[in-house]
Amino acid sequence: MKLTSMKLQHKAWALVLAIVGFASLGAMFGARHIVADSFSQLESERASREGERARRLLHQQLIGLSSTAKDYAQWVEAVLFVQGQAPAFMDENFDESNMGYLRISELMVFDKRGALKASITLNAGGELGTVPAERASRYFESVAPVVADASGQTTLQTYQADSGQLEMLAAAPIRDPDKPGDSPHGAILMVRHFDDVERQRFSEVLMVPVTLSFDAPNHHGTTDAHLVPAEDSRDELHAVVQDAEGRAVVELVLRLERDLERVGSALAWNGMVLAVVGGVLASVLLVLLLDRLILRRLQLLASEVQGITERGPTASGEVSVKGNDELSRLGEGVNRLLARVRADAQQQHAVHERQEGLQIQLMQSQKTEALGRL
Repeated sequence: MKLTSMKLQHKAWALVLAIVGFASLGAMFGARHIVADSFSQLESERASREGERARRLLHQQLIGLSSTAKDYAQWVEAVLFVQGQAPAFMDENFDESNMGYLRISELMVFDKRGALKASITLNAGGELGTVPAERASRYFESVAPVVADASGQTTLQTYQADSGQLEMLAAAPIRDPDKPGDSPHGAILMVRHFDDVERQRFSEVLMVPVTLSFDAPNHHGTTDAHLVPAEDSRDELHAVVQDAEGRAVVELVLRLERDLERVGSALAWNGMVLAVVGGVLASVLLVLLLDRLILRRLQLLASEVQGITERGPTASGEVSVKGNDELSRLGEGVNRLLARVRADAQQQHAVHERQEGLQIQLMQSQKTEALGRL
């Protein structure tokens, strides 16, 4: 039997496609935003970790410089030198090679009154010189608390910016190691210039290009590492470096690749494509299942009912009944209705035949009576 198309079938298809389409669109944009936000959060966390790692590595250099200063400050020769009894102390311990090995840019020794006993500076060409008196006096302002502490427990570890250059300062009290309660006889100050060579070495250790920004450090109002968009594929991470008193000195600027963002964007697009493909496949599958399990049976039932309507309910034939669901029970109900209609029609036909027989008998009796009268 040829099935005619039904508007209900088209409506069902359109409904399935619309529902699956909207669900796919929601999954597409939901996946895009969720994945993008997740990778953006990962990018921020990574930037925060890189900023903390950079500051920690810089602080480790300052601690190492401070350890060197403490080591030399505890020598007996250092005590004798500030007392004027070991004049060869500086020449024997701080020549060009040792200054370069220890990465000390400037070294100053002060006595307990603050007088500069000796100073050495290592210039870019690897030659030794002396620190100007005016510059040394400015440094002593930072070293004074170290000398003034009679217990000898105060040390100096700090950063400062000078003429567009970051400097690490480490100072330790000069004390006799054989006299634990001895008050400081002076102080030794070591300065490391964070110049291009140090910055390049620092970048190699971090495996990230690093620059310094002295232009209004902490201008973002926070000491936390924060990202600043620089290029399409890179961000600048600004990590604020503070001195011993908590004041912003400089910002370490790290150029970070947006690897995670690119990966997240690619995954988001892949997720959107998969959502579209999945939506199309789901739509096709749902339409086929709906058409095979429901719509074709509805079409068959409607066609058979239409045929019964055209032939009349008393004609032979029943609607097909398949399965065990609401459609099969509907077909069974139609068949029971047809059976009842046919039974009622047969009963009415029998009653009509009896009535016709009685009328014939009545007419014959009337004819017989009329003939008798004649």
